[in-house]
Amino acid sequence: MQRQTTKSYAKKATIDGVEIVNSPWFSTVDGNFAEILRYEAEGQVRGVKQEFVIRQLNWSYNLCGAVKAYHYHQHQKDLWFCPPYDRLLVNLHDLREDSPTFDSHMTLVLGAGKNLALVIPEGVAHGCANPFEKPMSLFYAVTQQFDPDSPDEWRLAWDTWGSHVWEIEKG
Repeated sequence: MQRQTTKSYAKKATIDGVEIVNSPWFSTVDGNFAEILRYEAEGQVRGVKQEFVIRQLNWSYNLCGAVKAYHYHQHQKDLWFCPPYDRLLVNLHDLREDSPTFDSHMTLVLGAGKNLALVIPEGVAHGCANPFEKPMSLFYAVTQQFDPDSPDEWRLAWDTWGSHVWEIEKG
């Protein structure tokens, strides 16, 4: 006899300070329009609860099968955006010992038909994978400009929390 189960649709685990910002997405007969970010006069990103002033904007092109993980920052926040027609698997892990969600893990998908931006606070390890069959894009804004002489980028092994976190869940 086969074991029967139901899929869980419960709210996924969250990490303190991680924000998901939903922006407008419009579909018309001639195509689509997506608003990615709006800025207040002083440069603050609208819709983000914590202070987030962009100092640099980057683009990462992720080939099929690529895993870009893990790293974290001590003084920098990231804001990630994957276009709705792309899809990236994202894993986060809270390394902040004073956080109420210390040692919590969070998995989510960016893109996949949604117009979401993800805010990653300092001290949260993060990475992404492309387990799919076409290259995918990730645009990310940061609160500090990159300094190759003094990088605020601390690395961990890609499989620190297991290689299974980078696989498409079967079932």
